[in-house]
Amino acid sequence: MATLSKYHSDLAVRGGFYGHMQLKVVKMVFAAGCAVTNDVQANPEDPITEGTARKVAQELGAMMWEVNGSGTTMVAIMDGHPIDADIIATRVGPVAVGETGEVSAGVFTPDVTAADTVTVTIENTFLGHV
Repeated sequence: MATLSKYHSDLAVRGGFYGHMQLKVVKMVFAAGCAVTNDVQANPEDPITEGTARKVAQELGAMMWEVNGSGTTMVAIMDGHPIDADIIATRVGPVAVGETGEVSAGVFTPDVTAADTVTVTIENTFLGHV
């Protein structure tokens, strides 16, 4: 009779992998003109049109994310080793707005449509942001 051995314990993964990732909660607030959008699929047989929320999450390598109903606030859980609000704003701003810009104190301001800002903060908890 064959036996089954469990080589990779979920406890080892939970304590090792996740424990050493230094997970961070990142809150991004988008001006109404550059609010993120969800994926769209009209019918099950139709292709999925990716929204900007997915593109922002992919840019950050987010493990999971949540967006409010209007698309103006997005909270993501991600690896936080080498990041601060300016680095995230530098990466997220061009994806969300579609143009280059300047970053100062966690706020991305586009070169052309200056009102379409993206404000980034690093949060202490996932609760109550969206």
